[in-house]
Amino acid sequence: MRMYNQEQNHGQQAGYNRPNGGGYGAYTSNRPLTPSTQPARIPPATVGQQPVTAPPQQQTVASSGYGAYKSNNVMTASPQELTLMLYNGAIKFCTLSMENLEKKDITKAHNYNVRAQDIINELRITLDKKYPIAEEMDVLYRYILELLVEGNINKDPAKVAEARHFITEFRDTWKQIIGKTN
Repeated sequence: MRMYNQEQNHGQQAGYNRPNGGGYGAYTSNRPLTPSTQPARIPPATVGQQPVTAPPQQQTVASSGYGAYKSNNVMTASPQELTLMLYNGAIKFCTLSMENLEKKDITKAHNYNVRAQDIINELRITLDKKYPIAEEMDVLYRYILELLVEGNINKDPAKVAEARHFITEFRDTWKQIIGKTN
């Protein structure tokens, strides 16, 4: 009995934890890594004397000058202008989804459709429910979402086009509203 307790204590002193309350199985250490316990560093693969590296990353929109310009536009835009940008983005993604459905590039079409859905969901979330018009707009946004989902599931560009039509109507009306208030 004494020997068992010593072995048990030895494991605890060494810094090992037994999963599930003991027994046999994988042991994990809670000791910090030291040079002798760290995994060995593997030098990069080389061909001749030149190291083999991954190809350079493509420049992202956010890191380009245009990306900085767009980011600045979003950061300095009024709430009304942000709503207009959302409508324009949804229209763009609907168009790209329809184009890719026509090209039979289902993955891209799906991704663009989902981005349009995300924008419509964002517009729904930002509705101020204290105004009666918000409930009516929410019903229309839900209908647009249904069209986008149906178009995505059935790979039907006509459904996406109908959704884009409604979004365009919203956008054009919104342009008129913010034009009168500016």
